[in-house]
Formats: sequence, structure tokens, C-alpha cells
Amino acid sequence: MSPDAGPRGGIPRLRAQSIALLSYGFRPFFLGAALWACIAMVLWIGLLSGSWSFAIGYGVVAWHAHEFLFGYIAAVMTGFLLTAIPNWTGRLPLQGMPLLALFLLWLAGRAAMLQTDWIGTGTAASIDCVYLITVTAVISREIVAGSNWRNLRVVVLVALTAIANIAFQAEMLIFAVPNYGLRLGVAAIVALIMVVGGRVTPSFTSNWLTRQGNQTRPAPFSRFDIGSIALGAVALITWIAAPDHDARQSRTYRSRHVYDADNSRHLWRHAGGCIGAHGRAVTARVLLPDAVNRRRRLVLGVRSFCCCLRSAADACERDTVSLLVAARDATCRYADIVARLRSIRLT
Repeated sequence: MSPDAGPRGGIPRLRAQSIALLSYGFRPFFLGAALWACIAMVLWIGLLSGSWSFAIGYGVVAWHAHEFLFGYIAAVMTGFLLTAIPNWTGRLPLQGMPLLALFLLWLAGRAAMLQTDWIGTGTAASIDCVYLITVTAVISREIVAGSNWRNLRVVVLVALTAIANIAFQAEMLIFAVPNYGLRLGVAAIVALIMVVGGRVTPSFTSNWLTRQGNQTRPAPFSRFDIGSIALGAVALITWIAAPDHDARQSRTYRSRHVYDADNSRHLWRHAGGCIGAHGRAVTARVLLPDAVNRRRRLVLGVRSFCCCLRSAADACERDTVSLLVAARDATCRYADIVARLRSIRLT
């Protein structure tokens, strides 16, 4: 078998000069992410308890948020994408010295965020921002070179993560508090999970069915999937713009430039529920048999969705964010109904 041929699983083979640790992107980055998660947590606990002091310009909460969002999660994201993209494009994976250089760039960002008191916040921010910009450039090159245009949306989401990191650092330098950059980063990664999950879940299901000798295959990506992802994107954008809005308290937006625990609650009300709806939709389309006539299933589904949405909207105030929350809840219930419909046979 030639060096450029693909092994079992579809990923192109290694170049002869590559060592095992630098053969695929997941190996250094998953290892680095796991180690950094443990190290950063210990460092943060000591910082929180006052046992030691560093990154004074960021503070306890902002440093923790940045390192686990743009440090740990960014490494996991990079490792996954550098391993998955060769399957999508048919090109050899990034490996060897280029992969090592990218990993060292990630390490440089982590070291810079630990040394902000010595090198300055501005210098640390500049070093840190280079990493995600470089990752965006690398995966853009691979997607374009492989003419894999349908996965350009992944490039867009990674680019949004890089922009969010830049915004985070700029807000720290100007306002000393992260605001839009932090929420944009969370939203971009949540959206990436929804988009990639819509590909990975059917792919893994199909591989398992093949090994079991089952000829059934997951339903192809369709407008239903697009709709659930679009609803999630709208909810995420709403959360970025108005994270503190609560329909039970006021019909107007509350503007507070403070990072607190309420933001997480509002994120998971809007975005987390949308991921759940998308996940249930994927389950309904992938795991359950296609036992119902398509036209009849469509009519019942539309009726069910309208009823769910109307009942949810009647229970809340008539403003945009409340209706989005109602739409999310209705989508969750609708996905459950679809799952039940697909498990029975209508005559």
C-alpha cells in the first residue's frame, strides 16, 4: 500500500518521516488539552483561595473563563478538526513539524496568559490571539485546497471563535471586563457542536450499522436539520445581544456590563435547549425506522408543531425573546412527537 493511501477509517496514511505523536492533530492537542485542564484547574483554585497570585490584569473569573474557553476547548476543537478534515477532503493530515509548530503556538498562548504580570496584558493578548487566527488559516487552506465547499461553514465558526478571542482581549484591555467576546466565543463553539454533531452522529451510526450487517442507513441531512440549527443560531444571537433578559421580570432589556452567573443560566435556556432539540431531531431521523408515510407524517408534524408553539406562546409575554424561548420549547416537544410518529405505522 502506498504512503498516500488511506487506512481503515478513511484517514490518509502517515508520511514516513512523521513520529507517532505528531501524526494526527488529535494526538498532541487532545493530550495537551487534558493536561492543561488539570493544571489550569489547580492554578485557578490556588488563585481563588489566595495561595498564589498571577494574571492580576485579568482577575480570577476572567482568566478562568478565557483559559477554559480559548485554551482548553480551542485545543480540543483543533485536534478534532485537524483529524476530521482529511476525511472530508481526502488530503494528507497536518503532521510533523507544521503540526508541532501549531501546538507550540498554542503552548505559547497558555504561557503568555500565565505571565501577564511580567510581559504585560497587551503583549500576552497579542501572543494568545495569534493561535486561533493561525488555526483558522490552516483549516481554510485545507478546505479550499480539497474543494470541500460545503464545510466552509466550519471555517466560519472557527473564524468567529478567533474573532471572539480578539474581542475578549480587547474588552479586557479597554473595559477590564469581558462581555460580548466571551458570549460570542461560547456561542460559536455551541454552534460548531450543533453543525459537526449533525455530521458525526449519522456517520458513527452508519458505521455501527455496517458492522452489524444492517442495511438501514441514517436519513440524509435535510431541511429539518437546517431548521433546527437555524433556530439554535437565532437563540444564540439573541443571547449574545441580550444575555440578562428575563421575560418574567420585564419586557425591556436590562443592560449590565457585569460578568456573573446569571449569564450561564440564560445561555442554557436559549442555546442548551436548542442543542437538545437538534439532538432529539437527529435521534428521530437516525435511530428510528421510517415507518410512516411521508405526506401524512408531514401533516401531523406541522399540526403538532403549531399546537406546541401556540400553547407555549400563550404562556409568555408577547416580546421577541419570549417567543424565541417558546419556539425552542415547542421544537423540543415537536422532536419528541416526530420520534413517536416514526416508531409507529399508520394505515
